[in-house]
Amino acid sequence: MGYSTIIEGEGKNIIGKGPIRTGVTAIFPRGKASKFSPVFANWYSLNGNGEMTGTTWVTESGFLETPIMITNTNSVGAIRQAVLKWFVDIDWYNGENWWYTYPVVAETYDGFLNDIYGFHVKEEHVLEAIENSAGGEIAEGNVGGGTGMMCLGFKGGTGTASRVIEINDTSYTVGVLVQSNFGAKKNLTIAGVPVGSPSAEVLHTYVTHLKSSPGPTNEQLRLVMAETLMDHVSLLPPESNIIVAGDFNVYNSTEPAYELLLSANEANTLRDPIDMPGWGDDEFPNKEIYTQSTRLNSLSDGSGGGLDDRFDFVLLSDQLMNPEAKITYQEESYKALGNNGTCYNQDLLDCTTEDNIPFDLLRALYYMSDHLPIILNLDIQEEEVSVNELLSLTNQPMDIFPNPASAQITLVRPGRGVFDFRILNLQGKLMLQTEHLRQTETIDIAHLAQGLYIAQISDKDGRLFETAKLLIQR
Repeated sequence: MGYSTIIEGEGKNIIGKGPIRTGVTAIFPRGKASKFSPVFANWYSLNGNGEMTGTTWVTESGFLETPIMITNTNSVGAIRQAVLKWFVDIDWYNGENWWYTYPVVAETYDGFLNDIYGFHVKEEHVLEAIENSAGGEIAEGNVGGGTGMMCLGFKGGTGTASRVIEINDTSYTVGVLVQSNFGAKKNLTIAGVPVGSPSAEVLHTYVTHLKSSPGPTNEQLRLVMAETLMDHVSLLPPESNIIVAGDFNVYNSTEPAYELLLSANEANTLRDPIDMPGWGDDEFPNKEIYTQSTRLNSLSDGSGGGLDDRFDFVLLSDQLMNPEAKITYQEESYKALGNNGTCYNQDLLDCTTEDNIPFDLLRALYYMSDHLPIILNLDIQEEEVSVNELLSLTNQPMDIFPNPASAQITLVRPGRGVFDFRILNLQGKLMLQTEHLRQTETIDIAHLAQGLYIAQISDKDGRLFETAKLLIQR
């Protein structure tokens, strides 16, 4: 395999000028040295929206006689012609009399990131990809024909996958190269979770440990570390769900690092959920928020001094503090676990157990660390539907066979039109989702664990109209 990658220019797309984000990928199944050395081949159209030259001869002969070239949609013709000229120049057919050849050139569209109507792919780029072709490990990502591609709402490109299989005691490696350029973000599902759908919520979580110990030098070091953190937080999209937690080692509410963490941010401002200004002062009344030290006298490791410092924090973004948001902080749930305010400047074991955790857990925390964990609750505003309610929504037959099933199921639905199919576990977690199905479809379920599932059919807008039980047994 070889690539020619063309990256030039920045800014707004101007036809004929750029920016340019495109290229050429060349694949030689038997290597360049073999020249005319056909391999068995066939081709398949997944959705019919795309161009690939040479497929008629592949279907007719059952062979692939040329390299496979991949580029952008508007450069297929230029690449095909350049490959033909290269055939002539190197005597591809080893001097035999030949009348025709059909180079295989495929494409995907990169017009969102590339000046595709500037026609920037030239013969020189085809020759570069061919010249660079070699065996062994290949580059992936923004290279070759994949340079300007997008996939599922994110940056796409060139990628690979492979598996080793055994047939009649012989091992074979099956390799796949993908130039990915498809799908909307709403279609992205990872490990059964629809992370790209509008209903999906992402929690951006930062865990930090700022410089310890008092004094101006350490305060300044904590401030620098907080600045680095906030520079990153400021790059997140507005109204993001953000958690910043850890051992901040700040000694009072006026320390610059703490004030910076709570300073106004154009995209996302962080909040202290308990909102108790003045902590750290001797007269501060809410001693139950202190987290260090659990010990009056240090043990074999850690600090002593008793519970008189609020070093440990969980800060939340404005979005998580918004009671109307999908994920929101539950008021008055923020706690230093084990501290009920009755052991200020003492051992954690001196705290009473009234309105507190059991003594055996206090003892475990005491010996575990010189810090207490911070806990809080987040409420998720999401409609809950029981399994019985899901099953009660069935209003017309849906045939799934076999059922119980093992590796595959065949789904048959009467009527016309396309539909979406999904499988959920009994906790309501999405385990499999397939879209735009017809009346009869075969679906692979080999990756799902044994157990009882809920199978659902919905229309393209997500309206549920058929539900059934599915039992997987092996």
